[in-house]
Amino acid sequence: MPLPPAPRLAVSDADRKELLSLSRQRSIPQGILLRVSIVLAAAEGRANHLLARELSTTVTTVLLWRSRYETEGLAGLLSDRPRSGRPKLIPAAKEAAIV
Repeated sequence: MPLPPAPRLAVSDADRKELLSLSRQRSIPQGILLRVSIVLAAAEGRANHLLARELSTTVTTVLLWRSRYETEGLAGLLSDRPRSGRPKLIPAAKEAAIV
């Protein structure tokens, strides 16, 4: 028995206008364009697996950006979360003294 399609993503009219504007920009980074495309298509009610196939991505990515938009709104799509990195080798006090 197949799973039912995901419900439509609720997108306000103001957010929809902003997302459409972003999708038309030529200078937008590809990662953000993918996020915008996912949210716009999810708002139309497209199934997650079909959407992933159309955009050449994974269902996991589609689910991630759907949920991120639901919880954080438009700001969640346009900014990346901080990632872990290599720990600093110089203590903050020594860095401040050098600068």
